[in-house]
Amino acid sequence: MLQIKTTVQLNAEFFNALINDATLQTLIGDRVRWLSTPTISDTFPLMTYAKFDNAGQYAFGINLSAENVTFETRHYVDPQDGDASGKMSDKIMDALKVALNAINYRQINAPAVFLEANINKAVSIVRWERVNAD
Repeated sequence: MLQIKTTVQLNAEFFNALINDATLQTLIGDRVRWLSTPTISDTFPLMTYAKFDNAGQYAFGINLSAENVTFETRHYVDPQDGDASGKMSDKIMDALKVALNAINYRQINAPAVFLEANINKAVSIVRWERVNAD
């Protein structure tokens, strides 16, 4: 039987998936933050995340069921960061897919990538929707 999780449980589950994935841990470490705006003095790469309701608005204090929960991740990297095995942003994106698919989240948009001029870092914004499965 499918058990609907509370908002608090969904927040914790999402954060734990980001912070406990071995590949993401290697790439980002513990630099995962809730609704944060990075500054030039931060260590990069880093990731921020937020929860939205089904209309794409920030849902603070609203109890949502699992059927309409969407999270957004933003990962910030140096635009030149990469090596022979590929760009850092692509590596983070691949690791995100694995970590979040494991807890029944699917990517619902192509990454929106742009340069955050005030910190001179590339940011990739992706939204993830919960898929209800037994």
